[in-house]
Amino acid sequence: MDVVLEPPAVSVRTEKLECFSLAHPRPKPIGECDYREILRRYPRVCAHLVCDSLGYYSPDSAAYALRDIALGRPAYSEWFMHMASVQLKNEGAAAPRDADGYVDEAYYQKTMIGIGRHILERAVKSRSHHHGMMADYGQARAVIAHKLTPRGEKDFNIALSSWQ
Repeated sequence: MDVVLEPPAVSVRTEKLECFSLAHPRPKPIGECDYREILRRYPRVCAHLVCDSLGYYSPDSAAYALRDIALGRPAYSEWFMHMASVQLKNEGAAAPRDADGYVDEAYYQKTMIGIGRHILERAVKSRSHHHGMMADYGQARAVIAHKLTPRGEKDFNIALSSWQ
C-alpha cells in the first residue's frame, strides 16, 4: 500500500512553543526544555502524538519529537523513518541522489522535517478520532499524568503496546 503525504489543510504554529519552569519565571524556548518540562507544558499534544503513533511513542519520545518538530529539526524515529522511506519510494527517481546512488542527506532531512510537521498536524487535526485500541486518548493522558508523578519519573519506560 503506497502512502502519499499531501500538504496538511490545518497549519499548526510550532515556532511559539515555550516551556515554563518554577526556576525560570519567564518561559524559556522549547529547545532548552527537557522532556519533563515539555510533558508538563504540552501534555495534550504529547498524548495525541502517542495516540497517533499507535504505541511507537512513549511519553518521553513524544516530548522529544515535539521539541524537534518545533525547532524545525528531523525527529528521527522508526515511525518517521518508515514514512520517509515510503515517501521517497513514491518519488522514485525524482529524489536527488549522491554519487553512490543514495538519497541526498540534506533532502532526506528536509523530508523528515516535513513528515514531522505533517504528523504533528495530523495528530492535532484528528484528535477527535483518538479512541480504541492503541489510540485511546484517555489512556495516553493517564500514562503522561503518571509519568509526571514522582513515582512515574522513576519508571524507565512504560510499555504502551499493552494498553488493553
